[in-house]
Amino acid sequence: MDRSPLTPLALLLGLAASACGGTDAPPADAPGADDGPHLGVLVVVDQLRADLLTRYDDLFTGGFRRLMDQGAVFTNTTHDHAKTSTAPGHTTIGTGRLPRHHGVSGNSWYEEVDGVWRSVYAVADTTVEILADPGLPGRSPANIRTDGIGDWVREADPESRVIGISRKDRGAIPLTGHAAQDAYWLALGDGVGGFTTSSYYHDALPEWVRAANEVVGPLLWGDTVWSWRGEEAWRPRARPDADPHEADGVHTTLPHHAFVEVDMMDRSAWGDWLEDSPAPDAAVTTLAVHALRELELGVRGSVDLLALSYSSVDGVGHTFGPLSLEQLDNLLHLDRELAILMDSLDARVGAGNWTLALSADHGVLDLPEVRVSQGLPGRRVSQADLAAADAALEGVVTGDGGFAVAQVLDGLDVVAQAYPFARLQEGNPADSLEELYVNGYVEGRVVDFPGLEVAVRMPEGFIDDEFGSTHGSPYHYDRWVPFIVVGPGVVAGEHPERAATVDIAPTLATLLGIPVPVDVDGVARVR
Repeated sequence: MDRSPLTPLALLLGLAASACGGTDAPPADAPGADDGPHLGVLVVVDQLRADLLTRYDDLFTGGFRRLMDQGAVFTNTTHDHAKTSTAPGHTTIGTGRLPRHHGVSGNSWYEEVDGVWRSVYAVADTTVEILADPGLPGRSPANIRTDGIGDWVREADPESRVIGISRKDRGAIPLTGHAAQDAYWLALGDGVGGFTTSSYYHDALPEWVRAANEVVGPLLWGDTVWSWRGEEAWRPRARPDADPHEADGVHTTLPHHAFVEVDMMDRSAWGDWLEDSPAPDAAVTTLAVHALRELELGVRGSVDLLALSYSSVDGVGHTFGPLSLEQLDNLLHLDRELAILMDSLDARVGAGNWTLALSADHGVLDLPEVRVSQGLPGRRVSQADLAAADAALEGVVTGDGGFAVAQVLDGLDVVAQAYPFARLQEGNPADSLEELYVNGYVEGRVVDFPGLEVAVRMPEGFIDDEFGSTHGSPYHYDRWVPFIVVGPGVVAGEHPERAATVDIAPTLATLLGIPVPVDVDGVARVR
């Protein structure tokens, strides 16, 4: 089905007042605004580079518009670690600490056990099971070495409720900490459909989530056409729609049809197609509003935390690039989803009784070909380049802390610099780029090249993807993210001063009246 201005998810689950049969007002005994906000909302938009908000500022009329008009907007905010990917970015935001302290070095990493390197997923936990499919590896925050804002909230008041929702498990879990009662993610890539969780949180999926899935699942799987929803006059604001470096090089223009682009008999492939579309974000909003109602978030006298990670910007950005027409259309969808969310917060929790902070887990590189056309460095690293690197390393002795390997790699044109682990362990960086690698280094959790004892920085604008784009570098385009706070007592306006993503959790906690541990790496930017 095509997407209408009001999503079917919103209509069927009552996200609009008309669908609810009236206004979803706060309970009569709900705490008043003069008691301070009783709900913190932490929103992370996966891969939302900060300049995308300013590039399309005048096109936003929903949630982004409200945030930029009513919020404190920190325009110079970055992640301060080198490996800019989903799990370390979310964990940094959720804990207020750098990866070297919270322990999540990448989406996955290698650990050496009895001389054998084994891959470890950031939120994997073999002691628990995923409820949707007990055969899949379990998920929990067990690999996170510190507490986070969800833990601070529950330590301040054990009656508080903490819940995380995302398309990705590595989005929902790191934002909520170890003490969260609920974390849910979509199981689209596994062909399951709908939201699931693990036995770390529940022995069985709560009835209210099952009820939401009865609507979310069929609508997601029935959404087989992605059409342009903007004004025709807006198309030139993005890159030309047809670009051979997008997607698979063939299916590069809107509208996108699942039945043309994937084998719909392969439910896993169909799920992957959905992940690279706006549909999952609507599902996240749907479950979030359901949670507001069913869990009575923010209206029971305790301070609660609702953490949401919207992932479609990441899926679309990887496939089509950040300046694509698809990404512009997706951002317009998200603008509406955020409006639905905030309208629901006003209606259910009460205006003035909630505080929201929005950021991103990382940025993204423009397509290398686009950069080259602008006179900027850019290149797709080929398999031949990688093979040449392997050949150069043949016979190189390891075990010296990475110095011999680094010396060889530094002579390759696809390597800007290799950092020996021995130097990173010393913690005395020679420059600001090396400092980012020190901040992201976690001993024993090797993100790339297990056994070589080095972290590698490619030249600016280089990626090793055949199509689309990616992130993961220490360059500004991958670290520059939004940081916006809106809520009672927050003065609207732009803040050009330096801020970091480690500041987000301390800022939100402070505004909620929650004590912040002294060992966080960030500071409260708004009080």
